[in-house]
Amino acid sequence: MGVILLFGALMYIRYWCVYSSGIRVGIIQKVSQKGYMFKTHEGEMILRGMGNKNSQTGTFSSNNFLFSVTDDSLAKELSNSQGMMVELLYLNYYNSLP
Repeated sequence: MGVILLFGALMYIRYWCVYSSGIRVGIIQKVSQKGYMFKTHEGEMILRGMGNKNSQTGTFSSNNFLFSVTDDSLAKELSNSQGMMVELLYLNYYNSLP
């Protein structure tokens, strides 16, 4: 019985506990639907680099932020916002279930 409870607790922590959350600001590069059986909306955002202070987009370097969207209407709204500066609130999990 104890082994089952321990396994259940580990599964809960691994798949349902948020270990990181925050806000990212950047330009939406793409939003697409991926997957064979379990379709998900996957997006990519370009984060502002550390370049010239007068530059709006940054010139030194940039990072890509990959994210998944579970809500269809939000994915459509993000897809319509491609190329625009947006602010995303994100939740990061250790792993995900399909």
